[in-house]
Amino acid sequence: MMRFLIFIFLTLIVVACPSARRATAAIITLYDATLGGNPDSQGWLTRSGDAGAVETVSPNGTSLDTTAAANIQSGYSNLFSLLGGSFPALDRQSGYRLRFTVQLGSESHTSGHRAGFSLIALTDDQKGIELGFWQDEIWAQEGGAGNLFTKAESAAFDTTQTTTYDLTIVGDNYTLASGGGPILANQVRDYTAFVGFPDVYEIASFLFLGDNTTSAQAQVTISLVTLTTPAPPQPVGDTNGDGRVDIDDLNNVRNNFGASAPPDPPGDTNADGTVNIDDLNNVRNNFGAMAAAASNVPEPGGWTIGVLAWLGTLTIGARRGRSIHGALNSVTIRSDHH
Repeated sequence: MMRFLIFIFLTLIVVACPSARRATAAIITLYDATLGGNPDSQGWLTRSGDAGAVETVSPNGTSLDTTAAANIQSGYSNLFSLLGGSFPALDRQSGYRLRFTVQLGSESHTSGHRAGFSLIALTDDQKGIELGFWQDEIWAQEGGAGNLFTKAESAAFDTTQTTTYDLTIVGDNYTLASGGGPILANQVRDYTAFVGFPDVYEIASFLFLGDNTTSAQAQVTISLVTLTTPAPPQPVGDTNGDGRVDIDDLNNVRNNFGASAPPDPPGDTNADGTVNIDDLNNVRNNFGAMAAAASNVPEPGGWTIGVLAWLGTLTIGARRGRSIHGALNSVTIRSDHH
């Protein structure tokens, strides 16, 4: 009964946030289909690769089709912006967020370790992540020397719908989310063990979206790509990676209260593997917090503060349990160990 009352009163907080403050972060629009043209025309991303790739521009975005033959590789990168000195360094410690809206129309692969559409995001020290997109799954490429470019963590996901993804890299970790819901999260990788030409994994602050393998092919429509630096910090209590602590996070804690199983269940705000009173406290103490971004950040009013104080008397001292738990035209395409 007491736990039920805690959830009921914490839910009421959402209706009493009368004041707001504004915080900003640097946002660069790398491509926006609503502005017209393909990514090349907007100055930040340049297409390279094989002539057999078909590019089509429509109001919905730019379609890149490499399905005519498996050996066709093509994609968009920030290489020329890097060479021109206009692209910012992607500092892993302060972090960055890459937001991209894509729809995978079709994809096929002859290897379980390759994808017809991939995203590469590296930092200024060449750490980062490469993600592969199938029509029903998103997964990460392994780094290091022993299992380089083999399929690692993955998640079932329908990529055939137009979807906006947020890839955030901060410190040693990356997270991929969509619509406020987490998809993948793990440590960044080091791909510099790759030996071959061209080797994009030695390029600091490198970004790529497209088909970089002869073992897969795809048709993908890209509608939006933006870069936020530094990455908006994820507030403590944000259980779904949407950059704010709100009623969705409360529901995650409520719906998973008592859960304890690897991987960390939704609602686990402190990555201890258990959804418990610590997580409720984190949501309570940070309710209304929002990542630094160009948006309004609510501050609790007097009534809200009073409720929080009352909730504090209920939760403080509760029992806690834990469990341990060769040419520039082709430089964006790696030579095929694919």
